Amino acid sequence: MTCVLLNSDGTIKSFMERVVDLPLQPGETVSISPLTMAEYAQKFMLSCRGNTCQTVKARISDPSVVIDVNVPDCETVGVSINGEVQTLSLNHGAGS
Repeated sequence: MTCVLLNSDGTIKSFMERVVDLPLQPGETVSISPLTMAEYAQKFMLSCRGNTCQTVKARISDPSVVIDVNVPDCETVGVSINGEVQTLSLNHGAGS
């Protein structure tokens, strides 16, 4: 099982194997998923140049950075980029 920490608006803040003395902020809730951590982690994947699980930093003068999104079984997904939510259309669960 996986514990999913949700923001007050229902968006996912984090997920973990178990909740132990986790101080919730006002409006935050915890949901339990029957999926394992590995299975849950596959539900939403971001990558850059084929690499996952890395922080991507770019300066204004750098070439454009393309982030690939993989969300199986979804047609669209909202992704917060620099605090602004952008809706991406997906093709067979993938987009960028």
